[in-house]
Amino acid sequence: MQLKKDLVCGGEFFHIRCVAHILNLIVQDGLAVIGEALEKIRDSVKYVQITESREILFQGCVESVGVRK
Repeated sequence: MQLKKDLVCGGEFFHIRCVAHILNLIVQDGLAVIGEALEKIRDSVKYVQITESREILFQGCVESVGVRK
């Protein structure tokens, strides 16, 4: 308890590192949730870009559903 008395403002601002740690944990959990979806998106892009004919077919699909770049 002596350490807490010796700190500025009674150590009220001593927990900043803990807030940063909690924020980091939240971000890591979020990335874990969307990680699988991101991997599927990357694989899809690689698949489409392998050949010109796939890119043309994909472009046709994009135009048929009305998606814009």
